Amino acid sequence: MAEKHSDKLPLNLMELNKTSNIFNKIKFNVFLHRLMNILHDPDLGLPHKKSFILHFFMFLLALFIAFLLTPQFLHPVIEYYVGDVAISDIKARKDILVEDLNSTEKNKIKAAENSPIIFDLNEDRFVTLTNRIDAVFTAMKEELNKNPANKYVGKQPVEGKVLSLKEKFEELADIKISDKDILFLKKENFSKNIKGDILLPIEKVYKKFVAGFIPPDVKNGKKQVAFRSSKTGPEKILNKNSDLIDLKEANVFLTKIINSEFGDKPLAWQMTVNRISSAFLTPNVSYNQEATEQNKKLAIKNIEPVFYQIKKGEMIVREGERISPVQLIKLQQLFASGEGVSKAPFILFFNFLSSLFLLIIMYFGLKKHYKNFPDKNKDILFIGIVIIICLILLRIFLGLAEQPNSPGIGYKNNFIGHLTPFCLGGLIISTFFTPLFGILFAIFLAVFGSFITNTPIIYGSSFFISGIVAASLMSGSKNRRAPLNAGFLIGCINAVFLVLLYLSQHELLAFTSYLSIMFYGFFSGILAGILASGLIPLFEMLFGYTTDMRLLELASLDSTLLKKLMINAPGTYHHSIVVGNMVEAAAREIDANPLVAKVGALYHDIGKIKKPLYFIENQQGEQNRHEKLAPSMSSLILISHVKDGLEMARRYGLGEMIFDVIQQHHGTSLISYFFNKAIKQREQLSDDKKAVLHNINVENFRYPGPCPQNKEAGLVMLADSVEAASRTLQTPTPARVQGLVQKIIMGIFNDGQLNECEITLKDLHLISRAFVKILTGMFHHRIEYPELDPKALNRKVNENLNH
Repeated sequence: MAEKHSDKLPLNLMELNKTSNIFNKIKFNVFLHRLMNILHDPDLGLPHKKSFILHFFMFLLALFIAFLLTPQFLHPVIEYYVGDVAISDIKARKDILVEDLNSTEKNKIKAAENSPIIFDLNEDRFVTLTNRIDAVFTAMKEELNKNPANKYVGKQPVEGKVLSLKEKFEELADIKISDKDILFLKKENFSKNIKGDILLPIEKVYKKFVAGFIPPDVKNGKKQVAFRSSKTGPEKILNKNSDLIDLKEANVFLTKIINSEFGDKPLAWQMTVNRISSAFLTPNVSYNQEATEQNKKLAIKNIEPVFYQIKKGEMIVREGERISPVQLIKLQQLFASGEGVSKAPFILFFNFLSSLFLLIIMYFGLKKHYKNFPDKNKDILFIGIVIIICLILLRIFLGLAEQPNSPGIGYKNNFIGHLTPFCLGGLIISTFFTPLFGILFAIFLAVFGSFITNTPIIYGSSFFISGIVAASLMSGSKNRRAPLNAGFLIGCINAVFLVLLYLSQHELLAFTSYLSIMFYGFFSGILAGILASGLIPLFEMLFGYTTDMRLLELASLDSTLLKKLMINAPGTYHHSIVVGNMVEAAAREIDANPLVAKVGALYHDIGKIKKPLYFIENQQGEQNRHEKLAPSMSSLILISHVKDGLEMARRYGLGEMIFDVIQQHHGTSLISYFFNKAIKQREQLSDDKKAVLHNINVENFRYPGPCPQNKEAGLVMLADSVEAASRTLQTPTPARVQGLVQKIIMGIFNDGQLNECEITLKDLHLISRAFVKILTGMFHHRIEYPELDPKALNRKVNENLNH
């Protein structure tokens, strides 16, 4: 009764109830059951079209990969201000040139300050002044000679029309002069001597530079002065600002010169000459504001920006530290260079397009040229999960590499990235699929991984090599230690290869750095092996995959299900053992998987456990129960063992490969015995009863199928029929066995049951030969041993001993 009750439970729950008390709650059991069924369903149990689900998976996978490839979303640079306290350590993830805006601005200000004040120099000023004074004195002398009676030096008389000497002089000289001074010049008769005395101090004053206006910055010595003239060409810097004087200073200097040169003259004479010379003295340089501003702008323009380099891994600011102006500049530059979130949406978008593009190439390219490409929806989901796991592990270890060095560690932490067990993808994929697909997957995964790192050549190359080695080593693995063994070899290869990579990149590192690289490279393989050992059984359970390791466990005769088959249906058990031996031998001949074929054969009839006595091999001399049943009911019972077998296979987690063999080992073949029995029974009925009954539907006597889809299922179908038929041979000679085998195989072939698997006519010949060899070994002749009385036997033995 307990068994019947358990059979009514949802799939997978019977074993779960045995393993954990947690699953005693029926709601959780139902949820887990549905989840397991969805994962085991090739189309994930969804009503949508397969292509839509596939595209949706690829879209989500590309989006998730893009997030992992976009560190701006994972490590955003928070907007800080000077004086703020950093909430976390911030390091540069790449080499960045940072413009020191403050230093550049200071240099510009300094350049503007150092740009000289431009003055226009009139080198002909004294010559022009000399010529003008000569002309004035000559004209005034002529005026005196023409009008010797002109005694007016001041205002012109009312009745007179002739200008006074003063007015005439002022008009010609364009200066103002006092009456006293014009009388002095008249007294001197505007002679050359007095003219020379007036020009002499002016000439000496012009040895300096006389300006009408001098900016304050020049006066206080903050600015340099440069003169330009049409004669001298480019500006010339004034060595001493003291040589530049204004008119007031020039007049003081003029007085000193007159006192020095004409100290023997009367004071009144000196003062008069001083006033006349001062009146004629004009600036010989002029401040050019426009040229000064242009020169300042040019000096600013010629200033090069000040840059300093932030090296990859350099600590910008530590957690708890106040942000300084220099640190703020570095943070702003990190933000502007793409380390912040401002450009993250654009980077994410382009990473998404790149990831989607690579996934499309991987899927459609491999599917077109690789016939064993796993294209079921659950396969795509599984591959995507493996990609995500590997990229997340890489992101985690790269994050550890970016942390500051731990105290007491003698090597650089940035090598911790090589501890990433990235070859985990190759180990897992090649375990569930073919080694070739594992190698192809490792290549694409290495491309994705290299996108994340800042040194794609080194990381990408190591990912590429370790992934290929992992896929190759896991080929044909037969025990649970295989991932650990493979991880050890991968670690050794990775350690050596990483050192060679750094040397090939001309990375001259310290000896301890090379030791750390080898250490991390080696333990990355060990860690990958450990993770693979734990994840492979988990993926087997969730996705219904069956590895060679799992097949070996199922092939053990200590298996719970096989023990149950042996106890409840011993005839079926023995039949399954023989079929297993037959298909294993044949599989080696036609390049099929012997392990899958053998294990599939062992479990292909487990559905007979439910009703073992309705199958002839288990009746053991008892009355055949089908004699009391209608042929249609008998046919239904026989067909049901396939469905019952699938239910038990799912409950015990045998895996998809075994599911296929159980479901396909009868294909759509006809149960001819009961079909013929039904026809004979109908023929024995009267015409009236025939008219009442419906015609016999042949489809009711066919297995639901499908036909075998692979060589292994086809082998089980052939061996199942051949082994069952061989039991009917009365005298199983080799010739009769061979004839029976060929007859059964050709009958199945002609019925079209092998049309959907890859078994060829040549394969059928090899299969037939392998089956005959196994069966003739089973039916070999033995000699008849004489029946002897034990007492007589002992007597004869003693007689021989006495002789």
